[in-house]
Amino acid sequence: MITRIITNHIKPGKKPEYISVSRDFCAALVARCGCLEAKVFSDLDSGDVLNIERWPDRETAEKVTATEVFAEFVPRLAPLFDGNDEVYLEEV
Repeated sequence: MITRIITNHIKPGKKPEYISVSRDFCAALVARCGCLEAKVFSDLDSGDVLNIERWPDRETAEKVTATEVFAEFVPRLAPLFDGNDEVYLEEV
């Protein structure tokens, strides 16, 4: 199992809307893409929003960009943020 942490750099004034759409996106990842768990966190020290996802393996996590869920949510999320960074963590 792996965990992916995505740090999303949110545009000024867009954080509440981004969080709302991101929660729906995370729910869809779990319901339709094989994600085991996905949650949204607000960074208290910055304007960033973190998505933390648990996947059975990295391959499944990386395939999400080719899904209809990704195609459905990216147009809604993209105007709200300026970019993101991601890391993969493996339990040891």
